[in-house]
Amino acid sequence: MERTNVSTEIYIRIQKNKEGGAFVASDFLDMGEYKAVSKALERLEEEHKIISIIRGVYDCPHYSK
Repeated sequence: MERTNVSTEIYIRIQKNKEGGAFVASDFLDMGEYKAVSKALERLEEEHKIISIIRGVYDCPHYSK
C-alpha cells in the first residue's frame, strides 16, 4: 500500500472541511511531527493551494465562479 505524504493528507483534510476558516500547524499534529506539518503547510502555500494570513496562520481560498 502506498503511503501518502503529509502535504497530501493535510490538503485532503482542508478540502473536506466545508466550513473553512483559518488553521495552524497544531491543527494537524495527529498527522506528523510539528516540523513536518509546518513544512507541509509551507509547501502547500508555495503551490498556491493555501494562503498565509499571518505567519503560521493559513486559509484555503475559495473562488467564486
